[in-house]
Amino acid sequence: MGKATRNADFFSLSQQTAELESAQERIAELEAFNQQLQTLVGTQVSSHAKNAITVPITSIVRDPEQARRWFDPEEQAKLTAAMREFGFRGRLWVRALPDSKYQLVAGERRLRSALAAEFTEVPVEILDIDDDLAIVLSLLENLQRVDLNPIEETQGILRLLSRRLQCSVAEVTSLLYRMKNQQQRQEEPTLEESQAFATINQVFETIGRISWMSFITMRLPLLNFPQEILDALQQGQIEYTKATIIARVKDEQPRLQLLQDTIANNLSLSEVKLRAKEIKPSRIPSLQEEFKQVIKALPKALKDPRKAKAAQALLEKLKQLVDE
Repeated sequence: MGKATRNADFFSLSQQTAELESAQERIAELEAFNQQLQTLVGTQVSSHAKNAITVPITSIVRDPEQARRWFDPEEQAKLTAAMREFGFRGRLWVRALPDSKYQLVAGERRLRSALAAEFTEVPVEILDIDDDLAIVLSLLENLQRVDLNPIEETQGILRLLSRRLQCSVAEVTSLLYRMKNQQQRQEEPTLEESQAFATINQVFETIGRISWMSFITMRLPLLNFPQEILDALQQGQIEYTKATIIARVKDEQPRLQLLQDTIANNLSLSEVKLRAKEIKPSRIPSLQEEFKQVIKALPKALKDPRKAKAAQALLEKLKQLVDE
């Protein structure tokens, strides 16, 4: 074997070892978080009598409310390699279902890697919890992940609030804006609002990643971004700060070009700002065109009771204007 070949093999082995050690550290971090989460919700969660058992991997059903929708293939491959090398570390959190099945509560990435590594059995801890608490635990576990992208995090927090407040996501959004407005105007909330606001505060304190005010001002607007920017964010191709600047470009073609250039050339934030500033807007849309755009977006807005009430008042004024 030549010297160059031996050197290549050495560096390849060193790189693989480093990647495996890194993946092992991530597994250990997840185990530490699982213990922290167990302490956090321990008063509401009890383990089954057979709480530490090994079950067939085919008996585990994925969580339908999984917050994470996109998994980095490269990172997932590293975790799979670590499992092949070191075995399955820790336990998956599950809850018992009929027909000897188990619903996954926490550990989606590890389950995926265990399947890829062709494990036939995995260790689990069976939790005695209901549907709502299972979803809350799953969302909390995912929201603690540093690599959860902003879109998934925003949607996950909204679903978590929806569960805790027992209302729709649209009603949660309306409540959040009301909470913000009342604080800014120094208005006194009703008793019902005070209870809801206390729950919202508790959720954000539990998550510990972002305040409720920052969530309203910086994260909720994300959901209105053009789809191509949402896709780029979700796949980790672009940072949140750059996405915000690009989303302000109203014309579709220049916006798409700026997004592609930012990803391809890894443009800095200052470069993105400069290019966005240089893009000249197309002609100003006519009043009729603007009305069409508003009407197109109206069905979604009317799902919010507060916005629906405001729209009703505006409709009455429009009727008066037309009748004059």
